[in-house]
Amino acid sequence: MARPRHRGFDGAMQRAPVVDITLGSSRLACAWIALVAVSAMAVVIALPVAPWTWPLAGTALLAWARQRIRRVALRCAPSSVRRLRVGGDRALHVFTADGRMLHGHVLASTFVGARLTTVVWRRDGSRWSRAEWVLPDMLPAEDFRRLRVQLRYSRSEVAAARSPSHA
Repeated sequence: MARPRHRGFDGAMQRAPVVDITLGSSRLACAWIALVAVSAMAVVIALPVAPWTWPLAGTALLAWARQRIRRVALRCAPSSVRRLRVGGDRALHVFTADGRMLHGHVLASTFVGARLTTVVWRRDGSRWSRAEWVLPDMLPAEDFRRLRVQLRYSRSEVAAARSPSHA
């Protein structure tokens, strides 16, 4: 397999191709969310509070876990992210389960690891950032690798325009 070129014939840097991935459901995310909910309930039980508050806390934790599992693990909530398109300039197009397409940019606080990638992004015109988990069982291994490479080595237009100081 030939290695991709990073420079054109004239020596100018070429933009990396867009990575377009579709996210599926995740058993790992479901297990992690359930583990967090059970651990939080154990902490509530260990606290010096009246036992009548346990069902209230349990109900709240169950509602939280159900919503997180639907949105993050199963990707069936209307606001769930189903597809990501990441450009070499860190431009991001997010497609949700209800058919919306959101535009934004990947932020520098994105974490890229072998078993977990969190895409931290901000929608254009928004003050708030969002984070999306991407786990290895959400997509094919090659797509997961391409996404991680794109996130690790892509640069924003602002950072690419700045030349390094040699002073």
